[in-house]
Amino acid sequence: SPQEPCTLMDISVGGLRLLFERGLPEETFGAGAPVKGKIQSSEPGFVLNFEGKVVWNRRAALVGEAATMIGVTFLDYTDLPETLLHLIDDFGQAD
Repeated sequence: SPQEPCTLMDISVGGLRLLFERGLPEETFGAGAPVKGKIQSSEPGFVLNFEGKVVWNRRAALVGEAATMIGVTFLDYTDLPETLLHLIDDFGQAD
């Protein structure tokens, strides 16, 4: 199975949204396709391994270049690291 580096754009307990900095073949990352991966951060430090399936796949433009955004739903409940939940709280909620 192909490995593709990507950027985590959004995450919740139900799934995540990933941005790939190139066009991806629809047959590889189309709706229903299985996906597994690892999200790593050095500051704050955590690693999250996840498994899920693609719910949607959209072409996107990134600085004029072809890019692909996919929505992934987790196969089952994924326990998100505490440090990641704090990041979501910090960035995702306005007072």
